[in-house]
Amino acid sequence: MKKKPNRIYAKDYISWWGYAIVQFSCCAIPSKLVYFFADRLGDIMFKFSKKTRRMIGNNLRMALGLKDGLIKKYTRIICRGFYRNIVDFLRFRKFDEKWFREEAEIIGTENLKKAFGLGRGVIAISLHMGSWETGALMTAMAGFPANGIWASHANPKVEEFFLRQRIERGIKVILTGGAMKKTLYALKANELVFFVMDHSYSKKGVEVDFFGRKTILPKGAATAAIKTGAAIMPVVATRGKDMKHELICGEIVEYSVSGDDEKDIHDITEKCAKTIEKFVRKYPDQWLLFRRCWDK
Repeated sequence: MKKKPNRIYAKDYISWWGYAIVQFSCCAIPSKLVYFFADRLGDIMFKFSKKTRRMIGNNLRMALGLKDGLIKKYTRIICRGFYRNIVDFLRFRKFDEKWFREEAEIIGTENLKKAFGLGRGVIAISLHMGSWETGALMTAMAGFPANGIWASHANPKVEEFFLRQRIERGIKVILTGGAMKKTLYALKANELVFFVMDHSYSKKGVEVDFFGRKTILPKGAATAAIKTGAAIMPVVATRGKDMKHELICGEIVEYSVSGDDEKDIHDITEKCAKTIEKFVRKYPDQWLLFRRCWDK
């Protein structure tokens, strides 16, 4: 049976216009000023959202064993980074070739080319770090076929707004719900697919060690690797000096397949976890995960 399209209500259009007005403002105002306002919103979140502070602090404490003073410092930076990410996303149309040459840098392009050279697709393992939406944009602007996996939005007009932002800039979108089939198709076409690995939004993942503690992480990357033999490598967005956007493409993660899917999924996912741990250790103030990694 053909799925009926979602009904669109007046409130959906109001939300769409709200995003459109904010986007227009972000693009019209000079970047330094709009990021100044973003930082102030981050400061407000830091001050008044106890839940956010608690979530971020718990993750930093359990992952890295940081003291309260350092956690407070990093949490404020992380809250500011969250709103800067929103600004980045809304300013996608301003990120042109001049921006790409002067304010963006891809580190490890040779690793990315080597992974594509294998001809089986690229599984880019990433995490909630830096401006990850901009990382996908940089990958596409560099000429690599990039796919991202995103959840659908309940508001169809807002989803349309978000999709257009990505698609118009050359990012291919895979929506959750039948995502694996589309992911395998993209990998078999020797394209890159981003997998965010530092948190599972469902209990359908796999339990692995993450910073020495057991937690549930997504198993999609491992499942896709087993089915396609695609190269796995970390591709992580960070903010460098003077807020320059950096995309770090690490070395290919070696893995093997034994034929025991359950064991292979566990082992590959755990290897991916160990790989992204290194980025959290290096850039703790850019780890923008607002969910608990560990239940205890």
